[in-house]
Amino acid sequence: MIFDFDLSKDFEVKVGAHKVKVCFVDEDNEKLTEGNETGNLGIWQPKDFTIYIDKTVPQSVMLATLLHELIHSMEYIYSIKLNHFQLNQISECFVQILVINLKK
Repeated sequence: MIFDFDLSKDFEVKVGAHKVKVCFVDEDNEKLTEGNETGNLGIWQPKDFTIYIDKTVPQSVMLATLLHELIHSMEYIYSIKLNHFQLNQISECFVQILVINLKK
């Protein structure tokens, strides 16, 4: 475990006035493979305000994916426009900040 937070149990997080559900699923879950032959590590579904994360990857990858998908939810909720490169940079910065500062 990177820090004292269990990234294998589903939970909810508030983004603005909205509750976003985070679900950890198997890599072959239809939510991760839908429309993509190779599958995704995670996906933000604005239709039901849910983020799905592949639970079979290392915890550091789960954390990076979670932050990446949370930023997608922020883009949707707050009408922010980022290109995917910017989004990846921001999520990786947050991963480094959290890992460095919240280590056990």
